[in-house]
Amino acid sequence: MRTLRERLYVDCPFGKAPSFLNDYLNELARRVNGEQATLRLIVPLEALGLPTGLSLRRDVVAHFSPPQDAYGVQKTAVTWKPEGGGPFPTFTGALSVEQDERYGTSSLYLEGTYDPPLGAIGKGFDAALGRRIASATARELLSSLKRRIEQDWSATAKIGG
Repeated sequence: MRTLRERLYVDCPFGKAPSFLNDYLNELARRVNGEQATLRLIVPLEALGLPTGLSLRRDVVAHFSPPQDAYGVQKTAVTWKPEGGGPFPTFTGALSVEQDERYGTSSLYLEGTYDPPLGAIGKGFDAALGRRIASATARELLSSLKRRIEQDWSATAKIGG
């Protein structure tokens, strides 16, 4: 198993960020059925050090558990597997929204594990490139969640202000 950890700061207070994230995850789940959603995970090849405007894309079926609050952290268990199977890793972990030292920001933190597929060949690929793809995928997912949370916060702030 390989460990994956990525963090991204969000310009939204912790008092609001978890509810915006939950609203978005619920919206994704309603599009499909229940608590799972199909997500398109995208990895720009620039994130892998390749100078191009191309990207890798893969649809995954994701499952998000109801969030749990504990000591200034809201955690949502998350799993995803490639839609239709294939030689791609599955992921099991948690998506957290955490307080930041500053009032106006919070952080998104994704942490979990994945097994490279295809046995020894997959482990070799993971060592060479797969690990960077996994990290870039996690960063892109967090970036898309950040954009949505900040968009919702901005809309709320304009209405209230």
